Amino acid sequence: MNELNIYLLSIGQVAKIVQNNLKKDPPLTEHGKKETELTLKSIKQIKLNFDVIISSPGVGACQTVKMIKHLYGPDVPRALIWDELLPEGDRKRLCDKLRTFSIESSVLIIGNKSYLIQLTNEIISNNSRNMKADVYLKSNSLAKLKIRSLQEFKGELRWLLSPRILKLLSKSVNNDQIQQNEILIQQRCKR
Repeated sequence: MNELNIYLLSIGQVAKIVQNNLKKDPPLTEHGKKETELTLKSIKQIKLNFDVIISSPGVGACQTVKMIKHLYGPDVPRALIWDELLPEGDRKRLCDKLRTFSIESSVLIIGNKSYLIQLTNEIISNNSRNMKADVYLKSNSLAKLKIRSLQEFKGELRWLLSPRILKLLSKSVNNDQIQQNEILIQQRCKR
């Protein structure tokens, strides 16, 4: 069965918003930049491939896209900036736009942690059975969702990796282990 693969990358640590400071869209902190760089290197090392990158227009997300472009060079997939990924963005409209992709596509979505948590929970919840999901993402977490129904835009969480786990996976990778990593992740997530 063909499925749309969606990878969600929550942006790294951003500067705290001070009450009197009107800046509502803070950049990544130096720590956030370093963690993001390590996360992106890990993603590249475990050889995850994406057909397209879709990013929030937020400062931290755009900084992440620039880091991906620097790391991947000419091999970087095309990057799109969608307002629907802003914290106040319309998730229904986002899903409508994602429906335009081929069912065999792999899409990396970069955005605000809170927004991606809500999006993930909506996609994997089963309203017909009153089953609600409650997934939490850390900064620089990477999640894989498989969308089985584009019409309803419902799917399942295949795996969720913290930055620490990504780093461990990237250290253990050699040419023979690339395919085995995803199988191992899926098996551990089924437990």
